[in-house]
Amino acid sequence: MNSGEHFAIGGITTFLAVCMLQRQEGGIVDLKKATILSLVGGSIALLPDALEPATNPNHRSFFHSISFGLGLIWLNSSLKENENLSAETKTLFSLMSLAYGSHLLADSTTPMELPII
Repeated sequence: MNSGEHFAIGGITTFLAVCMLQRQEGGIVDLKKATILSLVGGSIALLPDALEPATNPNHRSFFHSISFGLGLIWLNSSLKENENLSAETKTLFSLMSLAYGSHLLADSTTPMELPII
C-alpha cells in the first residue's frame, strides 16, 4: 500500500472512532475536533513506513510486526488502569494506537503480510 492509502485509512478510522466516542459520551459530534484528530491519525498511520521505509519488498520488520501491534494493545490496557493519566490522554493514546494499527491491519492483507517479530 502507498502512503496516501495508509493516510486515508488511518484518518477515516480515527474520524469514525472519534465520532463514535463523542456520540457515546454526549450525543453531539464535534466535526471540527473529529476532522483535526483524523488528520493527526492519518499522519500517525504513516509512522510504520517512516520508521521502516519501503525501500524494498522485505522492508517490514519490528515496527510492522504482529508483536508490535500486540504491544500497543498491551500498553493501552496498562494505561487504562493508570490513575495518573487523564481520561482525555488515555483516549488520545488509544486513538493514535488505532491509527497506527490501521497501517498494520492494511499491510496484513498484502501478499507480504506481517512478520511475527
